[in-house]
Amino acid sequence: MRPFSIVTDPGFKQILQECLTIGRDLRSEGELAIDDLLPSDRTVRNDVDRAAQHERNLLKIKLVAAADDYRLSISPDIWSDKYRNISYLGATAHFVDDNGIYHYFDLFCSEFKSKNKTAVNVLKMLEAQLAVFGLKELMDKITFVTDRGANFIKALMAFRVLLCVAHRLNNVLKKTFYQEISKKKTIVSPGKILTTSTSVCRTEITPTKTEMTTITTRTFAQASPEGNEEDIDDKNDIDTEESSDDDNDDDDDVVDYTSTTIANLPPPAKAILDMIKDCKSLVKYVKKANLNRELQLEREKQNINNSINGEDPPSTTNNSSKAATLHQSSV
Repeated sequence: MRPFSIVTDPGFKQILQECLTIGRDLRSEGELAIDDLLPSDRTVRNDVDRAAQHERNLLKIKLVAAADDYRLSISPDIWSDKYRNISYLGATAHFVDDNGIYHYFDLFCSEFKSKNKTAVNVLKMLEAQLAVFGLKELMDKITFVTDRGANFIKALMAFRVLLCVAHRLNNVLKKTFYQEISKKKTIVSPGKILTTSTSVCRTEITPTKTEMTTITTRTFAQASPEGNEEDIDDKNDIDTEESSDDDNDDDDDVVDYTSTTIANLPPPAKAILDMIKDCKSLVKYVKKANLNRELQLEREKQNINNSINGEDPPSTTNNSSKAATLHQSSV
């Protein structure tokens, strides 16, 4: 089901205009059945494959040129479909062309078929995907932007890597606002001292569900003075092998915000919450008003006018190419 705003979509209008053009050109043929116009599924698949290969060849020329000049950066990441239990490796390409115009687009998103997301498997699949665009031999000239996942850091240790600031800010916000303290008691034998361990649970709120992630807890049981001394270290290290192990970085002491209300938060924290609320309202309005596509078309129109007039576009403006896709930030 589509929203009512579909009638203003440029693609929908283009399809209807093409139908009207066909009807006008073939009206002299008499009665025309729709089955005479619609191609078979195999024809559509072949046409899509040819169009995709043609676009890849065009992108390949631009990407190779940008990589040769050290102007190309690629952001790989792994995400999982929890319902279908399928993992994907995707990457976004960013570069600035000879005219100083910034371009970005989704380069690929393929199923990660290896069972273990180790550094070797990540590098192997990344090289295979970059080889499609002729970038495998130029990986030493590409800047990779990734999170602090151990598998990505190890896989790309031979190349230039920048750690993603957006992931860091996201983890800071989650640790600041979405955590609660839970205490776990361990029953030991009478001859030992009972030690209570504290674990930190962080609640990650998403539009569809709420996920609870528990940071590693360690419980220590020490012998009493009368008995033999023994230390028991129960290691429950959790190795998710996903693309980010940033959650295990304990840079700061944990603060309990479970009993803190919004009214008791310090002004800087309130300002962050107000900004997040305003941004969410703005994004919601843009989506409902279907302004994403209009903004993209307006940008492309401005780029075309600047090219015709020979004007240099502002270097601070993020101008996207026709292949660019608009997507939400992970922060």
